[in-house]
Amino acid sequence: MEPEVIAAARGGDVAGLRRLLETDPAAAGARGWMGETALHAAAASGAAEVVRMLLAADAPVRARRDAPEGKARVLLEAGAEVDARDGSGQTPRRSSRPSTSPSATSPSIRIGP
Repeated sequence: MEPEVIAAARGGDVAGLRRLLETDPAAAGARGWMGETALHAAAASGAAEVVRMLLAADAPVRARRDAPEGKARVLLEAGAEVDARDGSGQTPRRSSRPSTSPSATSPSIRIGP
């Protein structure tokens, strides 16, 4: 379950976000699954007023989400088959590489010894 502040930011809930930040100013820096912040959620949803509110509350502007490799690693550690394909033909190994990577033909995670 994601932190309440991230859900409020994603939903553009200005009043709810204001209440959360007044109660706990540090909530502006809360992180959800895979490192998402309230600022990431607000920006992705296009909630400009929420973005401004989070910036005024000192939300971390340089926060990064976990690298794509982290997502594949979680799946593989949970027992996902490295060469299993999804509906679009992607494998965990392939989807771990950013599409703009100049090394798109080499694996970005090491599987096995």
